[in-house]
Amino acid sequence: MTTDKCFTVRISLNFSQTGSTIDVDEPTLVSEAMVEMAHSLIDNFLMDEIDKVEPDITDEAYRERFIELLYYIIYREVIALKMLPMREWAAMDAIRKGKRPYRPPKSRKGDS
Repeated sequence: MTTDKCFTVRISLNFSQTGSTIDVDEPTLVSEAMVEMAHSLIDNFLMDEIDKVEPDITDEAYRERFIELLYYIIYREVIALKMLPMREWAAMDAIRKGKRPYRPPKSRKGDS
């Protein structure tokens, strides 16, 4: 018998360089099953990747790498939350001025 308990996650990001914050208005309901599924997915992925390069890793070192991966994922999302509004504003400003919004160039085949 499983009980799907939900808990609320409230996100508030503080940026020390700008002194600004980003608050998510509608908190997300995340069930314990979703957390377990995400943990299992990341755990399996990381274990497969570490087994390729460092098969005799200790539990402590593995947990350090696991936490490091989570920090990198969080950092990428924080950057996205910070940069997307600025890019939207720049695109709208370009449209108001009658210019095309800036888009990064598409990568060509063979480029890395």
